[in-house]
Amino acid sequence: MKIWNLFKNQQKGGVFRIIVCFCEWFEKRKETRNKKRDFKAAVDGIAADEAYIKTAVKNNGSLLLFVSTFLVLIELYNMCRVLFMTKGVGISSPSNLIYFRFYASLFLVSVIYVFFERIVRMADEKRYVLHMAYGTLILLWQALFNIHDILRTNSQGNYTLSVIFMAFAAVFVMRPIYFLANIAGMYGLLLLLAGKSLSYGTKFNSAVMILLCVVIYYQKYRHLGIELTQRHEIEEAVKAYQTEHERFRLTYEQHEIVCRASQLITFEWNMKKGSVRFSEYWSMVLGQPLYVPDLEEFVKKTKRLQPHDKDRIFGAIEKAREKVPYQRLEIRVPGSDGQLRWYELSVTTQMDKEGEPIFAIGILRDIMEHRQEITRIRREAQTDPTGVLNKAAIEQYGRERFAQLREEETLAALILDLDDFKYINDTMGHPMGDYVLSEIGASMKKCALPGMCIGRIGGDEFLMLLAGARTLNVRLVKEYAEKLLEHVQSIKISGMNRSVRVSIGIAVLGQESGMSFEELYAKADRALYQSKRAGKGRIKWAEDEVIE
Repeated sequence: MKIWNLFKNQQKGGVFRIIVCFCEWFEKRKETRNKKRDFKAAVDGIAADEAYIKTAVKNNGSLLLFVSTFLVLIELYNMCRVLFMTKGVGISSPSNLIYFRFYASLFLVSVIYVFFERIVRMADEKRYVLHMAYGTLILLWQALFNIHDILRTNSQGNYTLSVIFMAFAAVFVMRPIYFLANIAGMYGLLLLLAGKSLSYGTKFNSAVMILLCVVIYYQKYRHLGIELTQRHEIEEAVKAYQTEHERFRLTYEQHEIVCRASQLITFEWNMKKGSVRFSEYWSMVLGQPLYVPDLEEFVKKTKRLQPHDKDRIFGAIEKAREKVPYQRLEIRVPGSDGQLRWYELSVTTQMDKEGEPIFAIGILRDIMEHRQEITRIRREAQTDPTGVLNKAAIEQYGRERFAQLREEETLAALILDLDDFKYINDTMGHPMGDYVLSEIGASMKKCALPGMCIGRIGGDEFLMLLAGARTLNVRLVKEYAEKLLEHVQSIKISGMNRSVRVSIGIAVLGQESGMSFEELYAKADRALYQSKRAGKGRIKWAEDEVIE
């Protein structure tokens, strides 16, 4: 290789090119020889392998059983023919006696073979030896019988032995050494015993027939070696598949255990067929079928999913078809008890060789506790010590709700301020002041209207928001404020000879006013200021509005 590379890198003239071509030819020739040697080694290995013995026993067994049965019948007929169909001569004639012995010997050998083949139990190796021995005896009988015919009648044109040799080479399954020993031995026996009676042409034709048998046997043996090699490879592949299948089954069972322990539901969506197959936990927890033939039809027709969740699922389906590789979203899925639970849906899209989406693998993870924990933390972060929303949370809600008002809706803002709160703190102490604020917060929540949001915006100031139709909103807010004044005045403080009082300012705005939530807040705050100036403990509407 080094010399070849040297010449190849330095080729400058015709001589170098010739040398390079010769080196390339030599390398290819070497590779061909190596392949032939490897193939021969593989075939020889198969011949000595147990699989070869099993194949030989299987093929030879059925063939020899048929042949032996046929020979038993035909030789029985021949013996009867010699004994009873030769015009009373029988075996008294030397020629008939010889033929009778031939027929009787083959009959006896075939009967013995049938007995051992059908009655005696043997391993494959011993049965293979039995088949080889019986095959050799048949060949030997045919060779001796033909030699006798040649010596007695000079019947050189009898092709029976040639046919037997051809059939032996083409049909019988045996090892090469056995085949060559039998063919060479029978041909040598023929030449040794009847060679002087055979013409040169007969000897030559017999030699050609022997060579042809060798060619036939080699081709059959070669193809059988290839067949056994392929069968061995297939068996190994099947074993490997079974091993992997078992490993996959165990892995799948472990996967199911992990999914159940972690409350995971897995699924596989065949995007070509539209079908979905879920893991067992899907049916166990949600009471749904494990196999859905059409995902989109299932989502569209089911009444268990909310419209918003259906829209999110259809959106994820479209994104998967648009080759979005990974998606994550949260949906609500009803459990077997009908209660909605939050699940995190993770979807991974798989592509084929052309880059087209064919499968989507997904996981549904129960996040109900997680959502509840987030809600609890958010509520705690937004809740004031008095039990209502804090300033940031109530103001954020007010801005968002005011922006969402429809044309006929208004947003009412009520600002409540505790009268003489400084007096309570100074005379009764701050713990009593905190108690009074908590009681006021409890009163506001107790009297709260459906949809009303309540929050604390300062030390002793509270904000209440309610959206609704203008006329109804004004009436409901007025009734709520009056009821709240009564509740607050019923709060009892030991050691204090006067009741707790609050002042309330109210403003109502709709989006048609062109104002913002901040302006609504300012109007309610000015109304509260007017209530304070008017003597406290009363309700005041923004800009002295007269409420009918």
